[in-house]
Amino acid sequence: MNKKEKTQFQILKKKVSERFLQDFPEANSDISTWKGLYIVYFQEHLLKNVKGNVSEKWFYTYFKQEPEKLPRIDMLNLLSEYVGYKSWKHFIMENPSEQEEESNKIIEEKQLEEKHTKKISSVQKNILKWIAGIIFLVAGIFGIQEINKNNNTYTFCFYDADANSPIPSQVEITVHKKGESSKRYLADAQSCFNYTTSDDTLEMTVNSKFHKQTTFKYILNRYKEPEVIQIEPDEYALMLNYYVTSKQKIKDRQSKLRKLISNDALIYQVYDNEVYGVEVLTKEQYIGLVTLPTESLKKYIQIYSETNDKGKITKIKFKILTDEN
Repeated sequence: MNKKEKTQFQILKKKVSERFLQDFPEANSDISTWKGLYIVYFQEHLLKNVKGNVSEKWFYTYFKQEPEKLPRIDMLNLLSEYVGYKSWKHFIMENPSEQEEESNKIIEEKQLEEKHTKKISSVQKNILKWIAGIIFLVAGIFGIQEINKNNNTYTFCFYDADANSPIPSQVEITVHKKGESSKRYLADAQSCFNYTTSDDTLEMTVNSKFHKQTTFKYILNRYKEPEVIQIEPDEYALMLNYYVTSKQKIKDRQSKLRKLISNDALIYQVYDNEVYGVEVLTKEQYIGLVTLPTESLKKYIQIYSETNDKGKITKIKFKILTDEN
């Protein structure tokens, strides 16, 4: 791609990141750093907002690397629509040379400032200095107040309630604050989560693919040391993974999966190709897929499952890894 196309595509990537951060403010503003769950979240957000898909391979090719050519026009149209434009052509019309405009604006502002400075008399300069002093004094007072807000950092570590050890799978934490959008965070490799706040209370929901979704409320001034939180394992999610990956007879596995999964369950398969990003399967399609003795089944990855109060699995999300990077 030429220099102009490269600049326009960089602007588009920046706007895609800004649009995603509106609903996922905890994500990194640099789209090239996204991986794992955040790529899945982006695929779902794209599907929800513009009914389109990008594969993980496509994401790595065009967003995590510097591509040699522009994506296909249908993908450019899709992303342009995602950030609020009718098409890629419309996006280019509205963003012809943003960097040049910014550069010209800076030059114009600098020229105006120089002209304006020459016209200011010595008396006016003294007045400006006096006003600036007042502003700095007020800013200093507010700065001291901000420091005195007493921000504290709290550490929470998540343990399997049965094994009494850190949860080995990825743990996702959603923090809820009144009047604000919920924010998502990921625990570190030791299944711990650091949270800095000046609030007195904390409400958070904890998710892990083989553990029950649980919401906790804490009065923070009671906690000085890292708090270990025991999370109950989700027997149904474990059973689902076992029946999919076990070596039992096919009919036995199918029978047990039919009993375990609700008839109206929502089942999503996440793909790594140029055609589909996410596909919805029926219960029988899913059971047939995960009980056939194929090589691809060895690469089955269970991402998420959800169970109702009757012990039936109502939502499943999974992927089958490919050999592609």
